Amino acid sequence: MRVGTIGAFALLLCSGCRFGSETSFDVVHGYADKKVMASDPEGEHVLTSDVDGQKLRIFDRDGTPVGTLPWLSLGYGGEVESGRGPYNGAATAYGAAGFYVAGGDDVIHWVFPLLGGWATINWDTVPPIPESSGRVKVCDITSGGDGSVYVLSGERTNLGDSWARGAAWIQRRDANGTWTRKQLAVHTFYISSLCGYVAYDVVSDRVLMLDQVAGFARRLKPDLSADGTIPVTSASTVQDMETLAGSMYLAYCSGTCGGDTELRILNEDGAVTDARLTGNVHAMTVERPPLPLGNDQEAFLWTVGENDEGALTKFELLTE
Repeated sequence: MRVGTIGAFALLLCSGCRFGSETSFDVVHGYADKKVMASDPEGEHVLTSDVDGQKLRIFDRDGTPVGTLPWLSLGYGGEVESGRGPYNGAATAYGAAGFYVAGGDDVIHWVFPLLGGWATINWDTVPPIPESSGRVKVCDITSGGDGSVYVLSGERTNLGDSWARGAAWIQRRDANGTWTRKQLAVHTFYISSLCGYVAYDVVSDRVLMLDQVAGFARRLKPDLSADGTIPVTSASTVQDMETLAGSMYLAYCSGTCGGDTELRILNEDGAVTDARLTGNVHAMTVERPPLPLGNDQEAFLWTVGENDEGALTKFELLTE
């Protein structure tokens, strides 16, 4: 994607984005827990989660493995449940390019390069929601353009996989450590596998939350105020979601989950501008352009999963 200059407001919201060239890397990788993928354009690294190996894996942008971290380093016990795996979003802090990772239920860790390897520290904890009568589970996490972090969480009213009258919350952590939150939805039967996804658009400065139960995406301003909705067909079959330049990137189960995946690009009205069938995608991330944006920058959509070419694949994103 060629991103235009940014003046007093963001230009070039992409109304006709499409997929360009596709590059696959033949790397050894186990099953990637869905939503567990992030890219950092400044450090030029990609992070994924390997459920089979119970590790976080870090790759260079050319597909070269550069490091691993065991889940135990995140205080995570190692159970291979997708509903309790580490969730993440790319970010930069502590003077090093790395990743935010929410390991377990509510602890946020910072994963960063250190002395030729990779390390992690406990960075913060998602505060409990007083209005919640049960446990709160972190569903997804993303980072803003100003050092903020957005966490999508759900109220879990029992210890099973199903939630009764679960509530979805969006929480923002400012760079100074201040937390604010807003309740997004209440469902009479909230299934843990449909917890939802959240992503931040560095170009439009908006937060997008996919509500798989309601069947649409909520668009939010950085202060968490509502900014409209986008209809999403077959939202309950979405495997992962990302956003950039006003467009939404979705990975759909094609037929049965575990088989081929259809990648779709939707504009701000929910219209599909491009689609591509690919191998089984477990997770994906948009390689966001570094700030400040320039006149001629590229952007890519990364996926991890199973296909004939390799486990890591990146798609060039183009504007019409």
